Amino acid sequence: MKYKHFCNYTLLFFAMALLVNSPFIHGQNATKSPSVEWRNLHPESSPQYLRDYAEYIDSCYEWESPEQEAYLQKGLDAAQKLNYDTLIFDFGYQLGNFYLAEDSLFDALSHLTIASGACYDDYTTSTIYNMLGYTYTVLEDYQTGIDFYFKSVDIKNENEPTDAAYSFVNISSTYNDLKDYDNAIKYTWYSNKLAQQMEYPEKEYISLFNYDMLANSYKGLNQKDSARFYIERGLDILPRIDTIKHFKFYEATKMIYVDAADIYLTLGMSEIAAKYLQKLKAYKLTYHKVSAVRLEATYELQKNNPRKALEILNKLVLSGLHFTETEPILQLKIDAYQQLNQPQKAIEIYQALVDAQNAEVKSDRARISRLADIKFESLKKDEEIKSLRLDQEVKSLALQNQRYILLSSILAAVILLVLALYMRSRAQARKKLSEYLQKEVAAKTQDLQKANEELRVLNYIASHDIKEPIRNIGSYIGLIGRKIPTEIKPRLNEYFVIIQKSIQQLYTLVEDVATYINMSKDETIELEYTDMNQLIASIFFSMDTYREERGGKLQNDGVENIKTSRTMIYIILKNLIENGLQYNNSSEPRVIISYQSTADFHQILVSDNGIGIEKQYQDKIFESFKRLHNRGAYEGSGIGLSIVKLLTEKLNGHIQVESTLGVGSTFIINLPKTEEA
Repeated sequence: MKYKHFCNYTLLFFAMALLVNSPFIHGQNATKSPSVEWRNLHPESSPQYLRDYAEYIDSCYEWESPEQEAYLQKGLDAAQKLNYDTLIFDFGYQLGNFYLAEDSLFDALSHLTIASGACYDDYTTSTIYNMLGYTYTVLEDYQTGIDFYFKSVDIKNENEPTDAAYSFVNISSTYNDLKDYDNAIKYTWYSNKLAQQMEYPEKEYISLFNYDMLANSYKGLNQKDSARFYIERGLDILPRIDTIKHFKFYEATKMIYVDAADIYLTLGMSEIAAKYLQKLKAYKLTYHKVSAVRLEATYELQKNNPRKALEILNKLVLSGLHFTETEPILQLKIDAYQQLNQPQKAIEIYQALVDAQNAEVKSDRARISRLADIKFESLKKDEEIKSLRLDQEVKSLALQNQRYILLSSILAAVILLVLALYMRSRAQARKKLSEYLQKEVAAKTQDLQKANEELRVLNYIASHDIKEPIRNIGSYIGLIGRKIPTEIKPRLNEYFVIIQKSIQQLYTLVEDVATYINMSKDETIELEYTDMNQLIASIFFSMDTYREERGGKLQNDGVENIKTSRTMIYIILKNLIENGLQYNNSSEPRVIISYQSTADFHQILVSDNGIGIEKQYQDKIFESFKRLHNRGAYEGSGIGLSIVKLLTEKLNGHIQVESTLGVGSTFIINLPKTEEA
């Protein structure tokens, strides 16, 4: 058996064979010791005799090879005669494993094919696909081997996805054989990802194989540091699975020691490699024998002991070995004779290498020819089985189809009837809803028209009938004040000041309400390019007297021209500037106008050093008649910021405020950029 396929063999044969051969599969307690009497049983006589025979075979763990082959074949013949599928699978599978261990690959393939025709559930099917994949890769029919591995993966993904880790590491091994190291690494990592979902010790066991596989892949890519890293990770895992005190653990140990020695020799670390070669001497080597000899000879050559290397190599019988095993052995002999300065001997060995290669080519042709026959017979058998199953399925489906057609017809008629009733009900409901909505819309339209008419009347009254009496009252109060005798004027002057302020507040309130109502009208707004710096200068000029009274300062840092409503932006800015001066306790009230641009908006910033606004009130200041201070502290109508918000939204923009109590506020007017702008 070639070493390069060892991973497949240990994972499949020594893991799965334990399950398949387990007495639990047969529902029996296989505790009986082998006896001479059972060997004389005739298992083909009855199913019961066959089950007894299988039970005795399951309890036999030490066989001589010819004896094991004979009695397993006897069981298989009996199972086929009695059409006992479960035991056809078991005996065929065990014989396949037996011939694999004996390196009789075509006999193994033949019996695994028999077992595949008797699979009785997904587990046995995926198991056979794995073993067939392994067998074909040993035969170097890599494509067929990979196809079987992936079939096994498909079944496991539907049932127990983590089990697919074993198949993926086998696929990686195949790609390593093909020197397709990139694909080998990819599937190894996928296997390792699934392994992390397993429980102890299976998780550690499959991880060890994955790290060993990665080490070999990186060695093939000549990435020596990576190869060393992963082989050492595998060596770290080994002590954690020593609880598996059976054949699996010992075979895994031999595998990792062989690969560790190989990689350390590749790195030129002969002494470390020697440590693992020494450890291998404590084990009985079968699959690793050729590799161990090759590594010992390599070690001696690195120590400049070519005669010792030749002594080791000459003990190995090359006949019967595959070319992939003989090639490195012959190459080592050539290297040894070259070190001994015996070029003629090296040439003779080189000729033997060429002859072995030619023999391998001839052997390959014979093997491929025989393989084609076996595959053809396998396909014929599969087709026969499929044909029988298909006939049964067709008959069953024909009967089911008749029932389904009848049931489907009835169901379709019921669905159509229900659908028709539902659609009729929906149509009637939509009609009623439409009529109701039309009435509601008409009523609401009348209400809105009435409300608009009332607002127009109120606006007219506010603009004319209320403001005129207020002006008259203010004028006459002034006249009265001037006619009061001089001796009592100082006592009444405070009252006249309060009356004048109250009249001014009332006038401002009426004027702001009229402005708000007037601006609330639903009308088309004419936009025009506006020289913002000129407009701001005119606002500053109009407020010059008020600014002087407050002892304040107005500053424009420059604003780009904007396409907007000149009237509305004038009112917005004037209100904000006036507020900045009014709600301000600093020794020098200051208001600064600045500009910034975003992808979608022009932003005009009005900043002041006023009293600021507490965070919890910043969303409420734009509500109508919402005042945060009493009228005695600060004048105003309580509607100015509502007008600012209304006008900004009519310009399809929005306003926001950033403020710190006692420090000041910044109002940010966001006006959308038009396509022309």
